[in-house]
Amino acid sequence: MSDAEKSKTQHAGLLQQWKIYSVDEFKRAPIATTAILVGAIGSVLMFIFAGTQPHSESKITSPILNGSANGVGVIEVKNILMVISFFLFSSFLGAGIVRLIAKKYENASIVLSILIASFTNFLTIFFVFLAPPRAVSEQLFHAAHNNVFYTSMLVYLTVCGSAVFKDIGRTMLSEPEDKSSGGGMAFLLVAGLLIAIWGWAVFAAQKRLTETFLPDIAHYIEQAPIKK
Repeated sequence: MSDAEKSKTQHAGLLQQWKIYSVDEFKRAPIATTAILVGAIGSVLMFIFAGTQPHSESKITSPILNGSANGVGVIEVKNILMVISFFLFSSFLGAGIVRLIAKKYENASIVLSILIASFTNFLTIFFVFLAPPRAVSEQLFHAAHNNVFYTSMLVYLTVCGSAVFKDIGRTMLSEPEDKSSGGGMAFLLVAGLLIAIWGWAVFAAQKRLTETFLPDIAHYIEQAPIKK
C-alpha cells in the first residue's frame, strides 16, 4: 500500500471515528451538543458578518451618556457584533473542551473549567477594550464584567452542568428512601454551593487578570459611578 493510500485510509478512519463520537455524544447529551454546535457556528458566522461590515455608528439617546435627558451617544454596531461573536465562540469552545476532558479526567476538568472560563472572560474584556462598543468609561467595563461572567456561567452550566449534577444526584440519591428523607434538598444545597464556589473562583481570576494586564479604566469596581 502506497503512502497516499495509507494517508487516505487514516483520514477515512478518523472521519468515521468522529462521526461515531458525534452521534454518540448527541444521543447522550442532545442539549449540550446542540448548544455547542449552534453557539460555535453561529458566532463564527456573526464574526464573519461583522468583519465584512463597513465602519458604522448609530446614535442613541441616553441621559447616562452625557448627563442630559436629550443627550445623544454613539454606539459602534460592528464592534458590538465582533465582541459578542468572539465571546460566544470562545465560551462554547472552552466548555466543549472541558466536557471532552471530563470524560477521562473529571476532577481535573473542574479546575480546568475555572482556568478556561476566566481566561476567555478576560480575553473578552480585552476585546472590549480594543474595540469598544461605545465610549470607554467605568460604566462600560462594569457592565461588561458582569455580563461576561453571568453569561459564561450559563454557557458552562448548559454544556457541562448536566453531567456533573447527574453524578452528584446519583451519589446522593442512590437509594429510594433518600429522595423522601431530605436527600433532594441536600442535593440542591450541594449543587448551589458548587455553583457559588465555581462562580467566585472564575470571577476572582477574571478580575485578577484584568487588573494585571489592562489599564485601570478596564478594572472591575463594585459600584461604577454614574456621570452627572
